[in-house]
Amino acid sequence: MNIKQELRKLTKRKKKKRKPQSDKAKRKQSLNAKKMIRKKYSDYLKSKDWANIRIDLFENRGKRCERCDSENRLEVHHLHYRNIFKEEPQDLVILCHSCHSKEHGK
Repeated sequence: MNIKQELRKLTKRKKKKRKPQSDKAKRKQSLNAKKMIRKKYSDYLKSKDWANIRIDLFENRGKRCERCDSENRLEVHHLHYRNIFKEEPQDLVILCHSCHSKEHGK
């Protein structure tokens, strides 16, 4: 080996190998991501945009549960979350608290 090769070998930076994430670290990262999503969703439900969507639904469909016709404790339920934050009226249904709980299996 000549001097140039030896110098290159000595000065060459070694790439640090990243340690694979442990299962515990992966779970923690996943939980943090879920918390961030929940926070964003929670903030959205408190926003003026969501309030306007609710008002429009109540004006167009009436203030009644679409399952049992109750007029008490009405809530808007997402049928799916594919269009979250830009829902279409057909993505939502008006439910009373009792029917909404049943819909979520509570």
